[in-house]
Amino acid sequence: MNYYELIFTIITTEDYHQDLLINTLGDIGFDTFEEIESGFKAYIPADEFNSDRLEDALNEYREMFSFSYEDKRQDIRSRYFSPAPAGV
Repeated sequence: MNYYELIFTIITTEDYHQDLLINTLGDIGFDTFEEIESGFKAYIPADEFNSDRLEDALNEYREMFSFSYEDKRQDIRSRYFSPAPAGV
């Protein structure tokens, strides 16, 4: 299975803002998350990615706090990446 990677940068003092984004992304098919210093990486099976659905989901938070994401939608092959289920 192929995965896409998005890298989120969050500019906020509230830790729960990241949790809000991760929960929302999980609702639209992202199934693995990796915390990094500036935010987190999110992974979704390539065949489930929908950019309109992503933007719709994120719009709810754009006025609450500052964040951005970098689209790294190059295929990541499952032989290199074996995701754990969301919430693990």
